[in-house]
Amino acid sequence: MRLGKYKGIHMTRPNTEVTKHEVLNVLKKKQKEYAVATNIDDRSAQEGDQVILDFQGMYHGQDIPHGNGSDFALTIGAKAFLPEFDDALIGKNIGDTFDINVTFPTDYRISTMQNRSVVFHTTLKKIRLMDYQPIDDEFAKDFSEYTTLNEWENEIFSHLQARRKTSVQEKLTREVMTKIIADSDIPIDDDMKEEITQIYYDDFLDELEMNQIPLELYCKRSGHTEDEIYADKEQEAIKTIQAQSVLHAVAAAEKISITQEELAEELRAIAIEEDEDPEEFVETLEEEDVENIADQLTMDKTMAFILDSVIYDR
Repeated sequence: MRLGKYKGIHMTRPNTEVTKHEVLNVLKKKQKEYAVATNIDDRSAQEGDQVILDFQGMYHGQDIPHGNGSDFALTIGAKAFLPEFDDALIGKNIGDTFDINVTFPTDYRISTMQNRSVVFHTTLKKIRLMDYQPIDDEFAKDFSEYTTLNEWENEIFSHLQARRKTSVQEKLTREVMTKIIADSDIPIDDDMKEEITQIYYDDFLDELEMNQIPLELYCKRSGHTEDEIYADKEQEAIKTIQAQSVLHAVAAAEKISITQEELAEELRAIAIEEDEDPEEFVETLEEEDVENIADQLTMDKTMAFILDSVIYDR
């Protein structure tokens, strides 16, 4: 293989800032979670009400993927969905069945629905008046382990910051690796590609089974065929092979390896995570298992070396 440039790659510095607004959004979700709902049956729906809906989305007379809902809760005016829903729900009464015509925006998160005009056959089942507790020290005492709102906010901030750093690091790793792969010439072994593809596909089927979703139903909802899903897993396998090839080549070029102490510490950490005695755990491992763990440690160390050399443009 030909290894491309892997040191001094130029990247835009990722944003790891967590704002007060993000912390407040977490608290608002908790506020909604613990709100007291009172059923309203003597008037029509109005802004601020929470309504419970059944709906079925239709496009050219056909069901759309993820377009059906049962006992779906929506707060009128919260702009949680499309604005046409808010406008259509105001003035409706319990038991009313009606159509809501919407056009999905061009930047909608589901690409297949962008700019499509869809009819939602809708039934309003309940109207609720929500009583939200103020977000203050009493709220923190009632619904968290903290005695003041400031303490709870600090904990939320720390949690969000840790998640942000992890997600940013993962995204940066993917983007840097994509650049290296694009600048390299990496042959793909067909047998390895087939083996890894099958592993990824089997894992996908296991996840569907665990969530009690038949493959046929998933295909119908997602709009993808089994062959398309398998092809997607094949692309994932190719990326995995390419990334592993790059990391092994960089490790060889830079003479990166792990020490016996580093390997022992990792085995000990795995044993503790598995709630097993470290010495007994090591004895249960096959030689191949230890080699795989050592190889993963080497690749992690190599990736850290590559990321340490990144040059940020801002």
